[in-house]
Amino acid sequence: MRSWVVPLLVILVIAANLWTLGGWRGADDYIERPLDYFPPLLVSIPDGARAVLSIPVWDTNPEFLVVFNEHDEPLVSKFNPITNTIDARIHENGIYFLRAYESMVATLGNVELMMREAIMRLVATGIMRTDNSNLDTHGFITRAEFASALVLAFDMLDTLAENPFIDVTPADWYYHAAATVYRHNLMRGFDDFTFDGHIPITKDEIALGVAGVMMRRMGYYAPYDIEGSLSHFHDRSRIEPWLEPAVALVTDANILLFREDEMFAPGSYMTRGDAAIVLYRLMGRLW
Repeated sequence: MRSWVVPLLVILVIAANLWTLGGWRGADDYIERPLDYFPPLLVSIPDGARAVLSIPVWDTNPEFLVVFNEHDEPLVSKFNPITNTIDARIHENGIYFLRAYESMVATLGNVELMMREAIMRLVATGIMRTDNSNLDTHGFITRAEFASALVLAFDMLDTLAENPFIDVTPADWYYHAAATVYRHNLMRGFDDFTFDGHIPITKDEIALGVAGVMMRRMGYYAPYDIEGSLSHFHDRSRIEPWLEPAVALVTDANILLFREDEMFAPGSYMTRGDAAIVLYRLMGRLW
């Protein structure tokens, strides 16, 4: 990817007088609802640079504040509790502002707190897509959905990457995401040169993609004692050799969800809600 070979991170700390949000709604109200706008900020960065925009906040609920650009598009944003800022990666000059969302999902249903927080964050920042405000939390996440969420969450989308898949065309919404994950070895295609974006992605492939991002973006590497990392899985013998380093890494880092039966279950699928937790955990480690 062009700009990440030698990253240029310009840290922009913009002091702004931001007021405290009011009117946060109850925990059962999940309709998309912008609550308040903050004073817009005009930002200038060098041509071709990528920068981190850090905006100080003084709010009791900062976790779901999101940075938007002047086109009203959400950017991948996260709350930094150390600096008490909302940080977002930006690529160009323009006007940026904060907006507060409780959620953009109307039908989360009865889900655990961690999953609720993960989904709210990923949907509010445009990482996960919804259909009429319904994420279908318990449905399996597809290869196209995971590829898109993975590269968007970590600012890796490469619009110049060549797409080798015969079943993916520029008209497909995940065209650039599929090309990006292939170029950076985060996901594989099939022997017939197809991507099959509409089918569920396996847990094996999710582990491979997550480990790839960890190694590429933050210099992680597979554990020295791979056997020790995998030994607690009752189906350890079913984990294929090519997958072992990735599974060992995400296991030791506590990124993937663990099953109560202590099986890794290669070839199984993950729901969108579970995948949201994985990406949310990973976002907490990487930036």
